[in-house]
Amino acid sequence: MLDSVQTILTVLDPFMSSGTTLFAAYEMGRNAIGIDMMPEYVAMVEEEFANFQKRLFSD
Repeated sequence: MLDSVQTILTVLDPFMSSGTTLFAAYEMGRNAIGIDMMPEYVAMVEEEFANFQKRLFSD
């Protein structure tokens, strides 16, 4: 992903499901927008991202 988004500051993932692309973008210092039709996927990614940030800043 890094090669394809060198000059792109925001990554769009229109089918985010588990949010892998969003997490990778965040780790590379990019903004990311995730879209999914399934509310349970959106809720899952929101929760996982909150946990991810807690782990990131607690180390």
